[in-house]
Amino acid sequence: MAELTADGAVLPAGAEKAAARNRLSPGQLVKILRRDWPLLVFCGLLAGAGAYVASKTLITPRYTAQATLAVETRSFMIPELQGVLGSEQMADPMPVVRSEAQILQSRALVRSVVQDLDLTAYPEFNGALRGPTFKEQVGGFLRDHLPASVADPMVDSGVLPPANPGKPSPDVVLDGAVGTVQHDIGIANDGRSLIINVEFTSEQPDLSASVANHLVQRFLDAKQQMRTSANKEANQALEKRITEVHDEIDQLERRILDTRQKYNLVQVRAGSVGQQQVEDLSAALTRASADRAQLEANYQRAAVLAHTGAPGTDGSDALNSGIVGTLRDREATAERRVAELRTTLGPGHPSVMAAEAELASARGAVMTEAKRVMAGLGAQAQAAKARETDLRNQLAQSQTVASTQSSVQAELQQLEKDADARRALYQTLIQRAEQTQAMKEGPEQNGARVVSLAVPPTNPSSPRPKLAAGLGLLSGVAFGGLISVGLRRRERNYATAAEVEADTGLPVVGVLPRAKRGRTSLASRVVKEPTGVEAEALRSLRVRLRFGSNGAVPRSVLFVAAGEDTSGADIAAAFARVAALDGLRVLLIEGDLQSPSVAGKLGVTPANGLIKTLTGLEHWSENLSRDSAAPMDLLLAGTPQPAASRLLETMQLQSFMAEAREEYNLVVVDGHPMTEAMHSLAFVPIVDATVLVVEAGETGREELHV
Repeated sequence: MAELTADGAVLPAGAEKAAARNRLSPGQLVKILRRDWPLLVFCGLLAGAGAYVASKTLITPRYTAQATLAVETRSFMIPELQGVLGSEQMADPMPVVRSEAQILQSRALVRSVVQDLDLTAYPEFNGALRGPTFKEQVGGFLRDHLPASVADPMVDSGVLPPANPGKPSPDVVLDGAVGTVQHDIGIANDGRSLIINVEFTSEQPDLSASVANHLVQRFLDAKQQMRTSANKEANQALEKRITEVHDEIDQLERRILDTRQKYNLVQVRAGSVGQQQVEDLSAALTRASADRAQLEANYQRAAVLAHTGAPGTDGSDALNSGIVGTLRDREATAERRVAELRTTLGPGHPSVMAAEAELASARGAVMTEAKRVMAGLGAQAQAAKARETDLRNQLAQSQTVASTQSSVQAELQQLEKDADARRALYQTLIQRAEQTQAMKEGPEQNGARVVSLAVPPTNPSSPRPKLAAGLGLLSGVAFGGLISVGLRRRERNYATAAEVEADTGLPVVGVLPRAKRGRTSLASRVVKEPTGVEAEALRSLRVRLRFGSNGAVPRSVLFVAAGEDTSGADIAAAFARVAALDGLRVLLIEGDLQSPSVAGKLGVTPANGLIKTLTGLEHWSENLSRDSAAPMDLLLAGTPQPAASRLLETMQLQSFMAEAREEYNLVVVDGHPMTEAMHSLAFVPIVDATVLVVEAGETGREELHV
């Protein structure tokens, strides 16, 4: 319903509202909710109880069983095969944990579990054993009731189910069961530990635990099989490598033996016979040279003694002769006696002469013995010299032989080193092979172990009635709050003409029926239906305005909307068209300079005639436009004008309004809506009547108290 007030309000239908209209402050919202708390409690309890009952009765309970695995991040490698027989801790084990989690959800592993437990026999996992779903029922209903020309293409494209679907093949059933089981499997890891929780949800508690445990067992069996295969391959590789190394050792030993036999190399403490001979000959040559030098020195001493017989020359040690020593003692005794006798008796005494004869005899004996010894020493010196020469020749020959065998000896040493290295590798491979044979093949060697198996749960994991009740309670309270706010917001707006009159004190001079949303503008409808209800309501408005003006016919009327919308422009345009259709000479002025909308309501081309008039550029009569649907003139504003107040306060406005009232039977002005910018007040003193437009149920009370 729409209402009109004289010098006051009109409540139009279908007008556009501003975005900020009827906005509630937080304080107002709290006040509304506190006042309507019983409604909120009722809605919350009702929704909570409904959710609790629905979760207990309408939803099939499902149970979740959980098994726990611990991941071992040790790796199996063999160093001698460019791989390790042992364990090596990874720097970051989390990639291994994530990989194991993905393997647990792999389609191949799940398929084996489905086949082992024959899960396709359960309707929970086999859609063919269940009845049609709600979607299939709706699709079947549409297929049966739609025309064949429409339903058949939809069936062919898969939008609607076929009328008689064939029995699915075993592979299709198996794939569907695998997909369902995969969806119900949950793998969880906290991202910090090596623990993996394997969960499975089913409608049967025993089945949920069985599937979870079988999935874990299948996973461990696969890893065990992989580890066994790896051990077998490793042992085979070790055995092959052991055989190869053994053959290499045999080949090296044969080459060493052949080399020794070919070059007559015998291993002694110095390394070889040639090297030992060189060392022995060098030592013998050194000794022979020393002996030869000693003999030559003794020979020279003996020669001096034999030729000179010099007194005081003691060559007994050098001559190595005891006789010479005795004779030298005899000579020394004779010399002392001669000296004593010469001192006591004098030189010519017969005793002195006898002593001197004895001294000469002793010296002759010494010289004779020295010559004999010298001859012996000369022979020994010649023999020593000959031996030294022979040893020197032998040493030169041995050195030549050793030099020719040096390359062969180096090759032999390298072969012996290679043989020693291969023997060490052979022993290591033998030990590794024994270790791999002795290693356990339990789960602890598979990279994962079971921490705990799943047990059938006693309580369902879903639905959760208490949680559903809590969520329902919150949803109900929120819904009740929306209802409360909606009702209270409606109370803040004018709903009837009586409320407008009681609140503002302005008389309601007209009521327009509410139009359906999406219809054309009121100005267009009154032209199409000049005798319709809306056109008659506008005629009644014109009559009531006459009564409100003490019986005088108002020559100028201002329409102002309450709030930021264009409802006032639509009613002003419709009011002017109805008057023009009734035979009055009408001028419609687009007085809203900030948001002109009359041209759009009338469907005419915008113009700026009013702006030219207010600025004094041209006379207002030269800027008139003609309405295309009704016989009336238009004075349009064109584009929005920021300085609206300055233009409306000029004398040109009052002058042309006075002239227009004399020229036309009725001048209708569309003013700017009532906001903080009261631009329409410039028209109020120069018009006969002002109509305030109020939209029933939409215009707020505060908008009329600006």
